[in-house]
Amino acid sequence: MVSTIFAAYLLLQLGLFTWSFSICGPASFRLWFLRIMFAGIAYDNLMLVLGPTCIGRNWYLLASYPRYVLHAAILPFITLFVLSVMQVTGVGLGDKPPFILFCLVFTCIALVYGMWHEVLRLELAPEDTLDHPRLARTSKTPPLATIATNFLILPLAVMIWHQSGRWLLFAGSLFIFLVNSVSAEKNWGYIARNGAEVIFMCSLLITESFLVSTRLGST
Repeated sequence: MVSTIFAAYLLLQLGLFTWSFSICGPASFRLWFLRIMFAGIAYDNLMLVLGPTCIGRNWYLLASYPRYVLHAAILPFITLFVLSVMQVTGVGLGDKPPFILFCLVFTCIALVYGMWHEVLRLELAPEDTLDHPRLARTSKTPPLATIATNFLILPLAVMIWHQSGRWLLFAGSLFIFLVNSVSAEKNWGYIARNGAEVIFMCSLLITESFLVSTRLGST
């Protein structure tokens, strides 16, 4: 049952990845960033789908490490994605050099901390939740870089909503924040969190599609 849920997540991620290539106009760095995120999260779900049948094989342990490397290396850049959206939608704060510098420094700190916490200190061990075996981190320390990034982008998404009238970025950010908070100590939490990632990524892609269509409509 759990593997079926992750298989559905995987198919949805691949569908969103494919849809991203149907967006008209030249691809921005934001769109390429989203495509990389889709690929990384799809890989994560693929490894979870394979868990019940492959967890005892040597290659599966090696193949599971990139899940955490991709997570730590990609997610901090959501801050720069949101910064770019602020600039395109005309949010004044997004063009102020001190704030741009803050976002760059914040991203670098989140990246370094994430690589240290989720990669260099990574230890994996078998774990069986709801009859679904997988390899999970032995550390119980929460991903602080991801949490801090989520805290930062929420008020920025409100500014984008106020300026452009597009609320999906805020809704997606709030949704994943609430799901992560509620499910943090639950044994089924990783299932809910991966589902929230799909919703969040969908909100980012729809926001990017809106930006592209607006730009094309103004030319």
